[in-house]
Amino acid sequence: MTLLNFAQVDQNRPASSTSCSTKLERKVVEKNRRNHMKTLYSRLYSLLPTSRSNQGSAAVGISSSTSPGSGVADQIDEAISYIKSMESKLKKLEEKKESLATSRKRLRKCSSSICCSDGPKSKGARRWSAAPELQIRQVGSVVEVVLTSGSGRDESMVLFQDVIRILEDEGLEV
Repeated sequence: MTLLNFAQVDQNRPASSTSCSTKLERKVVEKNRRNHMKTLYSRLYSLLPTSRSNQGSAAVGISSSTSPGSGVADQIDEAISYIKSMESKLKKLEEKKESLATSRKRLRKCSSSICCSDGPKSKGARRWSAAPELQIRQVGSVVEVVLTSGSGRDESMVLFQDVIRILEDEGLEV
């Protein structure tokens, strides 16, 4: 029924039946809205991990939780807290990723040439020495790694420790 036809029907009805039909329409619209919201709450709650969502909640208004008063409001609070915890976890992981990327860039720079200082006289000034020589040979089940560096002892130890860590990260037994 179009809006024009509805207006024509309303003109033929007495005033009391018109107000009754609009009340009935409002009730139907409100019932549909509530059912739609109930479905949306149910879908939201089903997206939570099973450890949080009390496995098997059939209806949104009826929670399988044993605590009294747990309903839609509690489920929404649970969803909000879960989203906030995931946001903080994501932020921590992004920071860790950025930190690892920075470390990786630094290691790549240092793999092509060693960054070292001139000692206490330099006051933090850095110079670039010749790149270290790294020889890797596999003899049977043994991998032989020879590191030759022309830099000072402290810088060689740092480089040596980096090489050992990388080898361990790649699964070699040192």
